[in-house]
Amino acid sequence: MPLQTEANGQVAAVSSLTGEQLWQTRTSVEASGQPTYDDRTGTLYLAGISGRVAALDTRKGELLWETGAHADQPASGESVRSQVLAYGGALIVSTPDGTLFSVDPAHPERKSSSG
Repeated sequence: MPLQTEANGQVAAVSSLTGEQLWQTRTSVEASGQPTYDDRTGTLYLAGISGRVAALDTRKGELLWETGAHADQPASGESVRSQVLAYGGALIVSTPDGTLFSVDPAHPERKSSSG
């Protein structure tokens, strides 16, 4: 199912057959980079320029969880986006200001490792 993400944190799923919108959910993830999809769990992970991370259940369009900000906001006009990658059971996130950290998707409330 095609997904659309917007700079204001909104995510929508569209039917590949009809083009109809299936669901729409708002997150606090601003200007997200390329999302990462876990086909095993049906979860979409987004990371914003401030290092906020969100998890969405793509079957229902439900926001599962969000983290707070982990990085400084980039300078105005900066075009670099955050990245989120799934690796070894963790989410590895990089932000435009050079912050690198990990999030355990099973326990996103735990303090993350950063460098």
